[in-house]
Amino acid sequence: QRTVRMPGEVDFPLYARALEFCAVDSDTFVRVTAMNICLNTLRLITMQKVEDESSDADAADANSEPSIKSPDASLTNIQPLLIFDRVAIAQHVCTPSRVVQLVGPIFSKLAQLSGMMEELIRE
Repeated sequence: QRTVRMPGEVDFPLYARALEFCAVDSDTFVRVTAMNICLNTLRLITMQKVEDESSDADAADANSEPSIKSPDASLTNIQPLLIFDRVAIAQHVCTPSRVVQLVGPIFSKLAQLSGMMEELIRE
């Protein structure tokens, strides 16, 4: 039996903790690993089952796993999530404050590097 929760009640402690390490002042390796966790979470919600266009004999094979369509096809060994779970994750991670926590450090670093490059070019 599955308990039904409202989307606002969803909690992802790993994602929340990873966001904390996405800050600009975090070690580069730690920051990249944390961002990888966050981006993999986002990729999980984009994965969906794909209907196999092979022959009917192949489709009748009960032992075959469903095909997975991933944006970059690197998460091929997992089952796609149910739509309810995908929507819950999407609503959680796409909250504006969480999006800012994820992309803010990236753009801050880009701005910093662009400023440094501009100084070098002007010299």
